[in-house]
Amino acid sequence: MAASTEMSSEPRAFGSPFDDEDADLIIRSSDNVDFRVYKAILSKASPVFRTTLSLPQPATRDTRASREPCPVIDLAEGSKIIAPLLTSIHPVVFATTSRGADDEEWSLDDLIAILAAAKKYDMASASERVLQSFADAAFLRDKPIEAFCAAHKYKLEAPARIAAKACLQVRLNLDIVGEKLPFLDGQALHHLWRFHRACSAAATAAFRNDSLELPTVDPDDWWRTATSTESCPCRKHSFTVIFKPRTRPRSSFGAVEENHFVAKRVTIDTRLNGLWLNYMKRALAALGEQPSTNALLRPDVLVISHQETCGRCRDMVLG
Repeated sequence: MAASTEMSSEPRAFGSPFDDEDADLIIRSSDNVDFRVYKAILSKASPVFRTTLSLPQPATRDTRASREPCPVIDLAEGSKIIAPLLTSIHPVVFATTSRGADDEEWSLDDLIAILAAAKKYDMASASERVLQSFADAAFLRDKPIEAFCAAHKYKLEAPARIAAKACLQVRLNLDIVGEKLPFLDGQALHHLWRFHRACSAAATAAFRNDSLELPTVDPDDWWRTATSTESCPCRKHSFTVIFKPRTRPRSSFGAVEENHFVAKRVTIDTRLNGLWLNYMKRALAALGEQPSTNALLRPDVLVISHQETCGRCRDMVLG
């Protein structure tokens, strides 16, 4: 940042909401766009600007002759990056689009650049608001690996964590990543792979050859479902179901929600047919490469063969 006294081309005003006549500071972008703001707001939102504004600033006359001289601070970022930063700390509607053609949503590169600038100027409130846009962005669903690598490149921890969790919805193998490898950072991809593997290990740990740990299922409901085919001709296998403790949630008024149970560690020894066991084997393999609930609902995991169950069980599952 530096105080400006002369520019090679005529600056242009950004316009509303940064065109107040009584504003006492001009933020000028690298593409020569002026934002008229208030020192007090900027100082409260950014320790970096607070320090800068504590130093003597030479007055520079506004481009409109009718206005009084006003200090100008030049920034290295373009107006597309500065606009959402400033709207996020001012009492105005937050800029959620790029203000480009047809008000396009922010791209991955846009949001990473905005978050990097918020980090650079230590603007915590701006980071929080932009981070929400990052978490809701379509690219996080469509390109989570690229989103993680971009956040990793700029050492943006919070966006990287969000993107890493989104990556759990995809299989992280060469079939998925292969064509992207020339465009991805190797170190970032290695960190993501290690996280993905750790989550796979944690997910598959709940599935064993003869037992299953369930954190959120009511034991009574499970027992009714698991034993509903006791009299069917399918071969049964010994199995242990472990229900981990879970605290009963409370409503906003402090009352206990009656539709949830207060769990203690409950162990049920039962006998399951091949339908359940074969599903869990497929689920175990799926979680090993895609540690998310989506893996458990994949068609290749839910598929039921005629050989693994009797007609009664098949009718019960398929309706």
